Amino acid sequence: MSPALAVGIRLIELKELIMRGRHRTDIEVMMADALKDNGIEAVEQFPIRGRFGYSLDFAIPELKIDIECDGEHFHKEGNSRDRKRNWVLREYGWTVIRFRGNEIRENIQNCINKIKTTINKLKGGVATDGES
Repeated sequence: MSPALAVGIRLIELKELIMRGRHRTDIEVMMADALKDNGIEAVEQFPIRGRFGYSLDFAIPELKIDIECDGEHFHKEGNSRDRKRNWVLREYGWTVIRFRGNEIRENIQNCINKIKTTINKLKGGVATDGES
């Protein structure tokens, strides 16, 4: 197979993935596996309807926990869009927990521990902003 044909086939495969739904990043796959392995039930790509129309990477809707996996290429430190989104979600009662890609790749268990701590605090009625 020629290199040009291989590239063309790959582009078609990527287009099909996009048409079927949003492509999951490696850090989202790692987080999904870790959440499942630790018995944490979270909904992937949870839609928040309304004026802003956000899609949360992972949500625990009954506790209003938003778990975001931020890739370094797409999110700069202190991204104003992320700050606005965090503010809006908090106004609606959500706790936002953000993890950078390197945090997930280097020590996923620390991320899971932070999520578990937030779950326990919210179940116990202790408020937390949960943002990292």
